[in-house]
Amino acid sequence: MIYGFPYKIFKKCGKPTCKCATGEKHGPYPALSVCLEGKQKLVMVRKEDHVFVFEQAKRFQDFQKAVTEIRKINDEVDELLKEYKEMTTKEYQ
Repeated sequence: MIYGFPYKIFKKCGKPTCKCATGEKHGPYPALSVCLEGKQKLVMVRKEDHVFVFEQAKRFQDFQKAVTEIRKINDEVDELLKEYKEMTTKEYQ
């Protein structure tokens, strides 16, 4: 798995006579959106690697979704166990 969200970037080159000066940008260029040191950054991906990198980033996203679902289920189980404990436990008098 590779950490990051797949992203496609379109850019302007800055040349005044280029087609991008009138609105049609260059691209798409593959990149990953990642959080580094608390800030969102775009990490450029080599064109020859983008299929593999994007597939691995998708696997990471799927993993994150599964972890979130497992944590949600775990919270529900914890709540049920707490309720069961309250229903079945009493203090010794």
